[in-house]
Amino acid sequence: MKQYNKANIPLARELRRNMTPWERTLWYQFLSKYPVRFQRQKAIGDFIVDFYCAKAKLAIELDGGGHYMDAQMKKDMLRTQKLEGMGVRIVRVCNMDIDKNFRGVCMFLDNEIQKSLPQSASLTAPSSEGASREVRRTIVALGFFDGVHRGHQALLEACCRMAEQYGCSPAAVTFDLPPSAVLLGKEANMLTTLSDRTRLLEKFGMAHVQILPATAETLSQPWKTFLENLTAQGAAGFVCGEDFRFGHGGEGTAEILQAFAKEQGLPCCVVPEQRLDGEKISSTRIRRLIEDGETEYANSLLGHPHILTGTVVPGRQLGRTIGIPTANLQLPPELLTPKFGVYACMAHVGGESYIAVTNIGTRPTVEGEGVTVEAWLPDFQGDLYGKALTLEFYKFLRPEKKFESLEALQAEIRKNGEETRKFFGKK
Repeated sequence: MKQYNKANIPLARELRRNMTPWERTLWYQFLSKYPVRFQRQKAIGDFIVDFYCAKAKLAIELDGGGHYMDAQMKKDMLRTQKLEGMGVRIVRVCNMDIDKNFRGVCMFLDNEIQKSLPQSASLTAPSSEGASREVRRTIVALGFFDGVHRGHQALLEACCRMAEQYGCSPAAVTFDLPPSAVLLGKEANMLTTLSDRTRLLEKFGMAHVQILPATAETLSQPWKTFLENLTAQGAAGFVCGEDFRFGHGGEGTAEILQAFAKEQGLPCCVVPEQRLDGEKISSTRIRRLIEDGETEYANSLLGHPHILTGTVVPGRQLGRTIGIPTANLQLPPELLTPKFGVYACMAHVGGESYIAVTNIGTRPTVEGEGVTVEAWLPDFQGDLYGKALTLEFYKFLRPEKKFESLEALQAEIRKNGEETRKFFGKK
């Protein structure tokens, strides 16, 4: 188990790049198919674990194949005891075992996960290399769902209705990255992180969210193979938007999906595009609004606040010198960068909510480097380092600008704080 280094929190893209082949096998072929979601490199207390399932309170730790020194074994044992004291079970898996006996490792993890789940959350595990298992029946909503906007929500609502009608569970199937980023090398410029997208899909009714790896191999498979794989995993019906494309070269269309479903005797619903003010609601349109600082209008298309979740990392701590300590988040490289400036936000951390004045930009007054996200929570007392913080963006207050002095910057931030209080009706 590795010490949690608060000054060097890995980004999702770096994690994907640094995964070894056997880690990819475990993650993509097994854990990512589970109805309960596993997170990679999850911070728990003062430590990080390789894979963590919150619902099962189970951590899977991947260890090398060599022998530990006694000192390292003792240190690992103490860390394990601390985490177990927090109610987290630790299961260790050797990478050599995964290489040599992947099916056996999957079956072992099946048993461990089932033992860890509360009775009310029992589930049917995915098949692992031919192991015979019952398949869960689901109605599958297909799409990328970036931002989970009101157009997506109409699709998810249709999925929930169909699932109830046929006695199935509603499920969403999506990709970790935009296909265009993988196949064409375009910037991802996503509205939400993968974890935020998953939480939103669950919020809008999805009992299960399956994340497929957007690899060239996955994206190039024939459309029929893609659908046959889903039906083999328990898909008992489909829902998609009328512009949905899938399979090699985007050859699969909504019409082809309907024909396949009819041939298989499965229900299929194609949801028409949703419009507002005469224009189609789309992730592209919302990105343009966020880049222009039109936060309130973007939120009206999203049907919820634009959100950003990250782990608080140490900054230069200049805010403390002027009595305005800020929580610093690193903007993941795959995310769209909103218009530089100051926003009225609501921050959520540790189950509590606080108003927040958030600056996105390069901090020209203090000669900052790179794009940062800095949130001042005037009503929060305590240490936020290492904690997950979710920011909801509600209003663009002003563009970022350079001030003549730190005193002038302090006065402006406090003014922005009063504007934020007034916006949320706080005293």
